Amino acid sequence: MLRNKMHGKEAIVIVIGTMLLGTSVLAGVDNVRDDTTVITVKYSFPKPVVERVRIGENVYDKLSMHGFSYSGKPGEPSLPARGAYILLPQKTKVSKIIVTPSEKVFLGSGYQIMPMGNSIPLSNINSFHSPVPDEEIYN
Repeated sequence: MLRNKMHGKEAIVIVIGTMLLGTSVLAGVDNVRDDTTVITVKYSFPKPVVERVRIGENVYDKLSMHGFSYSGKPGEPSLPARGAYILLPQKTKVSKIIVTPSEKVFLGSGYQIMPMGNSIPLSNINSFHSPVPDEEIYN
């Protein structure tokens, strides 16, 4: 009985060792890629929504797009943005990136885009300060 348990444990160790060895051998195989490999990624974006917001004494236009967030320096226009992550095959080297924008969409003129505010720590959420537009940008 004790001998059967030992054989079972040895078999498990052998199977696990084989799997680990096989994995390391596969990881060592060079992934040779043709220089003509092209990865194309297309993005489509929702139409921006413009709404008027009042912050203190000022009225601004806020651009929003579903699934987008805002980032930027305090005082700069608060515009929707979204990052892009593209997973490349192992050992791939990027030779160039080409961005082809679509046609511009004219939203009109005369907008006063809401400026970015300062970051507020969660521990200090009750202290709100109106965003101050950067004079160099907004004049």
